[in-house]
Amino acid sequence: MVRLNRSKLAAALPVTKSLADVLPEDKAAPEAGQPLLGPEPKLGQQRKLPIHSGGEISHRSRAERLRSDDPLPPRPGRVTPVIIERAVPPGSGPGLTLADVERLRSRLDAGDRAGMYLELYRATGDESWVLHAQVTSYSGVCGGAAISGNYLAKFSHPDTYHVALDTFSRQIANRMLDLVEEDVRGGGRGFVDLGRLRTEGDLGVWKDKQMPEAFPGNGLFLQVQHTGLAGLANFFTPGMAFGAEGMMRGAENGKRPSEFLKHRRYQVQDSAEGRFTTVIDKKTGKVEVFFDREALIMGTFAQIPDVPLGPSDRQWHERAALWEMMHANQDRELPFSTAVMGAGKALPNPNLLTGGADEEGIFARKIYRDPYTERWFHADQPLAISDPAIVAACEELRRQAMAERVRLGLAPEPELPGRYLEAALF
Repeated sequence: MVRLNRSKLAAALPVTKSLADVLPEDKAAPEAGQPLLGPEPKLGQQRKLPIHSGGEISHRSRAERLRSDDPLPPRPGRVTPVIIERAVPPGSGPGLTLADVERLRSRLDAGDRAGMYLELYRATGDESWVLHAQVTSYSGVCGGAAISGNYLAKFSHPDTYHVALDTFSRQIANRMLDLVEEDVRGGGRGFVDLGRLRTEGDLGVWKDKQMPEAFPGNGLFLQVQHTGLAGLANFFTPGMAFGAEGMMRGAENGKRPSEFLKHRRYQVQDSAEGRFTTVIDKKTGKVEVFFDREALIMGTFAQIPDVPLGPSDRQWHERAALWEMMHANQDRELPFSTAVMGAGKALPNPNLLTGGADEEGIFARKIYRDPYTERWFHADQPLAISDPAIVAACEELRRQAMAERVRLGLAPEPELPGRYLEAALF
């Protein structure tokens, strides 16, 4: 991969000289920040609910926020990081109390969806939470396939898929926590049957959106040992196809821990047995990446290589385009907008072009631009495009794409999340 020439992109990607450059002026290091959720208690212990700048949040107002299609307002402070230090055998965790559930609601309200799932895994050993932590953080094979499958669902259902993916993921996480709370209130310890999690949790939220047939996870209903024969009908839906295609064509869009190794803003830690890698944003305390090196989906699809992507790679541009079009992996939840993806049409991208009809959307775009060298490449060819006529055509398509984006009220080129720009991550 061609490496970054900092002098060319200095204005666009300012280099962070130290961690202090990305922190508030009154904090010398992330550890000095006041945790949003306070010190981490042992599961089962009581903890007072957090006080935010606007006073204590009522259960009713928080519940309404977590269910709503509206973006969550940004929360001040920093959450206490959740790192999985070792794998938890299924069923061996201590379980949860109602105080734990309330604490997890606060974490979800603060925007740390993956951290909430990892706490559930630590408390129960339930492997389904490992899957959800990867999906919601867009990590590895699970996260890459999920965002790609959701893109296909949105591409095919432009009249019903009207929610930002970060918001959609938060609503699913909240529904999952509802099921855990129901179990605890009934005298249980938060160990919820996988069949219920799939049918009432994931699929339940897609039903609320009036598009259960589009759920990319419908392929999992083939596992009748969890959801019974009654759930098998969900397998024979467009969503199953979206999930399968998202896995085969988009799994590489997942984030990888190696992309964060050399950046002081991020803490990268492996579990004791080497199965898991957790990446923490030190400034916010939130889980940035959760990577299961033993991931195996439906007994067939293994984890993607932990090899970093950069702007010299076509896949990097596809992933950035998906983040933009799906309102995913953002610094905060964004309001839904049709500008980023029109009816059955992917958003123009000046750095990722198609050589013909764009009927297949972003996955069909094979021609990409390396911003470091300012040269054009075809995904199937190792050398840069050298034909002057083709280069001129690419530059014209790039100009047209930028003009169309401006007409739609967007930046001329896709913008990375601010936290990545602050840390000069790419």
